Amino acid sequence: PETSDIPVIFMTSLDSTVDKIKGFEIGAVDYVTKPFEPLELLKRVETHLKITMLQNELKDYNLLLERKVEERTAELRESNKKLNIAKTKAEAADKMKGEFLAQISHEIRTPLNSIISLSSLVVEEFQDKVDEDFMDIIEGIRNGINRITRTVELILNYSEIISQGYKLNPSTINLNEIVKKYVHSFGKLSDAKGLNMNLIENERITLEQIDPFSVDIILKNIIENAVAFTIEGRIDITLKTENGKKIFECKDTGVGISPEYLPKIFEPFSQEEQGYTRKTDGNGLGLPLAKKHCELNKIELEIETEKGKGSTFRLVFP
Repeated sequence: PETSDIPVIFMTSLDSTVDKIKGFEIGAVDYVTKPFEPLELLKRVETHLKITMLQNELKDYNLLLERKVEERTAELRESNKKLNIAKTKAEAADKMKGEFLAQISHEIRTPLNSIISLSSLVVEEFQDKVDEDFMDIIEGIRNGINRITRTVELILNYSEIISQGYKLNPSTINLNEIVKKYVHSFGKLSDAKGLNMNLIENERITLEQIDPFSVDIILKNIIENAVAFTIEGRIDITLKTENGKKIFECKDTGVGISPEYLPKIFEPFSQEEQGYTRKTDGNGLGLPLAKKHCELNKIELEIETEKGKGSTFRLVFP
């Protein structure tokens, strides 16, 4: 075994093919016939020494490569282990956050319901007995309560999504009816701001095997967002079919979204304008919630926007 890798050249006076083959079969790498030329023999020895040296280098390189592969494989295993641990911790944190938000939201909702009931009772009891300023105060309280209630609802819905507690309930729905409901619902606010809201129904659209609550959440937040972020101008809501695909489109002349902020638009509690000086209300949960429900129902959500010019939100239904 110690000498098995040494190349052997045999010298022979036998020059038949059978004899040569026998020489190769017993382990020789080459042969020379008698009488031999010294220079030819030296060249053959030199050639086989080079081949042997290259084979040894290749063997060493292969061993080095195997070690590198083993080391890299071990590093990847360790990295995957760390990633799995991090993923598990992140999922647990998300679930805990969702449960915490749900708990806090429930605790807030109970006293809010009492305030809503009591404020309605005050209005019924005293609306004919007090001056207009007092009723404005009550109306302000009720608006504040409605805003908090809306925030609580969004937090509850979002926490249910991120904790994977929401279960789809697919059915067949009429998209036109849901859109009309929210056009009417936000019509007063739109009129109060002097906006021109238009509903363009190119056809009646029926959606099959889709979750009605999800569609409700998505449309409500997109239309509400358009009204909230449009200071002047118009909002055009269109229902149509293009290339066999059913489409909802909401186009506004609002503030638009900057290219820098656009990648963050679906991050929860994120808003382009921050602080007390911002011009519009909101908690940064509406669009992230809509996006999550789109993903659950395999609805494509497309956005076209230009800062200072407006935005178009387009839903392409499966």
